[in-house]
Amino acid sequence: MKLLISNDDGIVSPGLYLLVEVLQDIAEIIVVAPDSQRSGASHSITLDRPLRAQQVDLMTGVTSFKVNGSPVDCLKLGIEHLSAGRPDLVISGINAGANLGQDLCYSGTLAIAREANLYQIPALALSMARSSNHQVNFGRLKPFLHQNLGKILPDLKNFAYFLNVNLPSMELQSIQGIKVVPMDLSIKKFDFKVLKDPKDRDVYWLRNLFQEIHSEDIQNDYHFVKSGYVTVSPLSMMSESMNLVEPIQKYINEKEII
Repeated sequence: MKLLISNDDGIVSPGLYLLVEVLQDIAEIIVVAPDSQRSGASHSITLDRPLRAQQVDLMTGVTSFKVNGSPVDCLKLGIEHLSAGRPDLVISGINAGANLGQDLCYSGTLAIAREANLYQIPALALSMARSSNHQVNFGRLKPFLHQNLGKILPDLKNFAYFLNVNLPSMELQSIQGIKVVPMDLSIKKFDFKVLKDPKDRDVYWLRNLFQEIHSEDIQNDYHFVKSGYVTVSPLSMMSESMNLVEPIQKYINEKEII
């Protein structure tokens, strides 16, 4: 089985290293990741300069490249030029911090999986929530990944969609279970904090409100991750807009537009 692994935290991310470490004995892996931190890059691509892919020694026996571009740049280069054959599955992560709700629009981690879906390659986006002190302890994930990834990878390559998986910040024995839930796009996760620069002018720093969010909806992804569950959200680029074609056409016909 051929895996292409990427992320938005950069080639030196401990989450990426852990993922490769867990999977290297059960799949043929190529890693193509940004050369530096690219969180929040969403689905951006680079149009104003050439890209360079430099081979790096990430782990013995694993072909790895760093790219001076966005997460989606990395995936596209990996599929079209750097990989020896089309990958069976794309895995993105492991991201430092949960990707929930409106992160669907902003996350480079999710953009990698979304782009893979456009190539009709199944994908898995993995993220780990930060603890109350804003730290991410990837070591806690190792037993969970060892125990479960090998079970599901052969089946994932037959999926026509991508999965967004978020893991709580806790030891394996404390995880409450797994919940398949939609991403709740109604919750505002970011706002601006107003500060002063040295000349007493206002500056605006975007901050993440994850730790402060307390949702009244007990069936959404925020609630379950904060309650100690792994959440799985199935997503697709291929079907959602098609469901709207007939009703929108009917509306236009009824309004006699043009």
